Formats: sequence, structure tokens, C-alpha cells
Amino acid sequence: MKKFIFILLALLLQTGYAQYDQKLLVPGTGTGVQNIWPMNINWGYTRSAVIYFAADIDHTGGEIREIMIPMSGTIPNDSIPLKLYMMTTLMSQWGGDWSWNDVMNHALLQEVFDGKVMPNGGWCRIRLNTPITYNGTDNLNVVWETNWGGTGVVDPPTYPNKDINFTSRRNLVWVADNAPPAGTQNGSSIEFIPSIVLNIFNPGLNSVTNLSVSPKCDRDSVKWTNNASNDSIIVVTSPNDVAPYLFNGYVNSYDVGSTVGGTTTDTVIFKGKSSNFIANHNYTDYVKRTYYVWHYTSGSTGVFSDYKSTTTWGAKHGLYSEDFSTSLNVPNGWSVTSNVSVLANHGNSGNGLAVLLNTANSFAMIWSSFFCGVDENTYFRFKYRYVNQSDYPSTGTAPANIGTLDIAFSTPTGAMEFRIADTNHVQSTNFATLTFPVGDYASTDPGIISFIAFRGSTNYYLDIDDIEVFTYTGVPEEYVSDIQMYPNPAEDILTFEMEQNSNYTISIMNMSGQLINSFSNVNDAQFDMDVSNLQSGMYMVNIQNSKKSKTLKFIKL
Repeated sequence: MKKFIFILLALLLQTGYAQYDQKLLVPGTGTGVQNIWPMNINWGYTRSAVIYFAADIDHTGGEIREIMIPMSGTIPNDSIPLKLYMMTTLMSQWGGDWSWNDVMNHALLQEVFDGKVMPNGGWCRIRLNTPITYNGTDNLNVVWETNWGGTGVVDPPTYPNKDINFTSRRNLVWVADNAPPAGTQNGSSIEFIPSIVLNIFNPGLNSVTNLSVSPKCDRDSVKWTNNASNDSIIVVTSPNDVAPYLFNGYVNSYDVGSTVGGTTTDTVIFKGKSSNFIANHNYTDYVKRTYYVWHYTSGSTGVFSDYKSTTTWGAKHGLYSEDFSTSLNVPNGWSVTSNVSVLANHGNSGNGLAVLLNTANSFAMIWSSFFCGVDENTYFRFKYRYVNQSDYPSTGTAPANIGTLDIAFSTPTGAMEFRIADTNHVQSTNFATLTFPVGDYASTDPGIISFIAFRGSTNYYLDIDDIEVFTYTGVPEEYVSDIQMYPNPAEDILTFEMEQNSNYTISIMNMSGQLINSFSNVNDAQFDMDVSNLQSGMYMVNIQNSKKSKTLKFIKL
């Protein structure tokens, strides 16, 4: 026969006084024991509905965001499936005819957690999916639904409880093996009340504001705004999306370089008085980094504010390329609008980045991940096409029906900008290739590529593929071709020699990508462009037909 296991336990009460107040709920009467409730896996399926008195909570109120409970004994080799429900109540005990359905159908009961829990550093931390507000005056119901499955485990873990000797019906339980207890079954009253820690958000010590991170090639610049000039700050870096937990009263135990929250990856990287911090690193590829920042007060009773966090994916070092072939997910570190996705058969030879522009999606925005290594010999290249949505991929979109596509290659030293519009677009289902020399924007800090597309007068896909940022110590192959441009610099006439009857469109733009002039249906073997009216400076020339596209630079004297 299964039985309760209990051992005498002494508990240390620790209370914080800031935004996260840690309240250990221990009933005022009874004997401290170890017991298998509330997450009882001695059976396959268990339920527990506990009432905590306002006097046990002893708090002015706030938002309950997390529950913590120590786990002892035999720790399971798998996490525990758990659902958690909570509500405030005026009830002081359950009646004799409360079934599980009665509890679950209560109008005020809220589901606050649905997931799995596992101890870390001896504590089970349950960060609520949906925080609940506690008013500071009512009692509190905490309802636990544990679904281990089968017949449970022979030697389950234990938790701190108070044995109240059946003085009231404050904990109703339901147990069953192999299947959940019947919803119509009345709960059985037990004498054990689990002692749990509530982390209650209650404004006191305010969190930082205006937190931001600027990724660099060898460092990240993290900045924030303090509430006062003498505020103390602690910064933790983590690869995880779940914030590490810092225990109030343990401020002095956290030093730069120490790990926190029972992990080996969440590390203190700054502690002191400042409004910014440079986090040096040696990452050479896409690495997700989240920075968590708290205010804190010093001393043995020191407390932490609520945290603020900011995340960066860092930067790719060296040769950068993306052909979207490995996954149908948008690449790590990219930011796109909802009408941009990676789709099969939308690339030059497989997957591609598909931008849907239709009546429901009038524009799209794309930002690549950051990359490093742009020098004076760097080029930027990508492939694109416009194809009608209605019979995709059979019909290329006509120039008169497309909107504009603005492409920018940016580093801290400047930006190369180029616009594709009806005047320099050639209708085709084939991919066109654009290549730009971007060595003028060499930088030791990261660069980024952006695309901003606006819909024209019909529904179509803009497909993008084979994005490359590469260094070439000569001239890329596509620049050595049947197209010759001279003289460079030019004063009056700029001459192009090319294959005859190739139906080229030749467009001249300033260095901001603004179109100056465009010539369509160029089929002669030699084409002379009058540039005498241009102001002196550097310009770009795009030469494009249905099979190829090249962008060259020239200087106007």
C-alpha cells in the first residue's frame, strides 16, 4: 500500500523588499515535515487543491509571477508534467462535496502554468505563463494537476509541508493510476499543506529603462538608463530566453564571472554603477546572446528590481552567404515582416526567400543578420525575380505592374543604396543577378543588408536567393564579360560595347540609388550615353536583360 513519507524539516524564511518580494507560505500552525505533495508522482495522476490564508501570505499585494518549492530525496530522471491553477478566494476550507469538476469549473480559477518542471540547484522554479494579481487581503487557492503517467514511481521526491492534523479541510487531493481521476470524484482531505515561495512583483525598486544592445564584431555595447546616478547595476549574459533568477538577500554572493540560477551558462559580466557596458567576446558565428539587467541594493538584505532584457544574434565573421537551402525557416538573426518566408521552389535551385505582395500585403521589410569583414575588396551580390502569384511560377511580372524595391548595404561608414523599379526591371521568370562593389564602406564593425519592397498594381512574388558578401582581390567574373564601359572617368560620352541584339536596359543612378536616366531596348553593339549634363562625382550604371544584370561605377569629370 502506498503511504505518505515525512521527515522533520527546519525552514529558513527569507523575504525581499523590492519589486520581486519572496514570500515563503508556511501555515501558522502545525509541524514542519517532508511530504510527497504537492507534485505527487507516487501515483500516475494526482490533483491537489490547497487554500492559503491571507495571514500566511502576509503581503500587501501585487502580481504573482513565479512559484518556487525545494525538492528533496530521489530526484526523477525526467521532468514532471504539470498544470497549475490559481484564484483568490474568501473560502477558509473546502466543503465535503467538492469534486474535481467543481474545482475546475469555478468561475474565478485561472490556468497560470502548463508545462514541465525539473529541479535546478534543489529548487523547482515555476515561472507562470499567465501571472495572477493578488489583492493582499483574500485567501489564495493553488491547484496542482500532475500527470506523470502509468503507476507513478516507487520512491518519489518530497517537498516541505506543514502537518495541520486535520484541523480544517484546506487541501483536497485526488489520485489514480493509469488514467486521470474521475472528474465527478469528491476530493479527499489530507492534513498536509505544502510550503511554497511566491515571487510577487510589487513596485519598489524600479527597473532600468531604455535598454539596448549594439552588436560589434568583437564586442557588444549594452546601454540603459538609470533611475538615479548612484544606482547599482548587475548584468547577466545568457544564451537562454528564460531569465536567470537572482535571490534577494544574496547580492554579495554574486560577483563578475560567477554563474547564477544553478546554470553553467548564465554568467555575471558586470556589477557596479554605470549606464553602459562593453561586453567583449570572441564569437565568430551567429550566437544568440541575451543580456539581463537589474538594479540592486547592497548589504545582507540586498534586493533586486525586476529585470529588463535585450537580445542580439551577434555577427557572422568572414565570407557571408545565404542560399536558404538548409531550412524552411527564416535564417537566425534575420528580421522580416509576416509576408516574407522561406519556401520550396522559390529559389534559383530549390528554397528561396519569398516575398508575397498582394492586396493584403502592400509592403515588406527584410533585414539580414549582421556580418563582419567588409574591406576595400568586398562585393555584394544577390539574385531576384518577380513572378505573378496567380499562375506561379509561369509568368514573370511586367515592369508596369511592379512596385519599388530598395536595397541597402550598410556599415557604420556609410551605405550603398539601389532601387529596382519599372524603369530598370526586365520581365522574366529567370533570376537576375545584381553585383555591387561595396569596398567604399569598409569597416571593422558589422554590416547589414536590407530590402524594402512596395506592391505595384497586381499580385506577385518577389523571390530573393543566393545572397553573398564576399571579398575578391581582382575583378569578379561577371565584371569581365562581353560588356565594356569606357572611358572611366568620363567627361561627355560614356561608351558601352556589348553583344548585339541583347535587349539591354541601361540605367544610371547616383550613389544613393536614385534613378537619373534609363534607356530601354538597347540592341546595338555600341551604345553612347551622353553624360555631359551630369554634375561631377561618382555614379552607378546598371546593365540588365532577362539573363544577367551588372552594376558598374564610373566617375564624371
